[in-house]
Amino acid sequence: MSCAPKQKIPLGCVPKDITIFVDKKPLDSVPDEIALRADRPHTLFFRGGGYEPAMVVLESVDGENGPVLAPSEVCVELHFEERNRDVQFEIER
Repeated sequence: MSCAPKQKIPLGCVPKDITIFVDKKPLDSVPDEIALRADRPHTLFFRGGGYEPAMVVLESVDGENGPVLAPSEVCVELHFEERNRDVQFEIER
């Protein structure tokens, strides 16, 4: 069992009805923060129906008191995929 230090990473996600994968494993919900081992990199993948997916890689870097993850906080705003946008138009009669 590893005793590697963990670091809390604040998450800001818009919208909230998405799925977050941490190192390819889905989270059950969208938390306000996650605690991850600071001694290795992590990949965060954000996916939601109708939205363009996003990915953030947290790198493990040398900090003053040992390894730390960078960036130290993550804010993701997913945008609608172009092909799923409703096109509004008026019909002439």
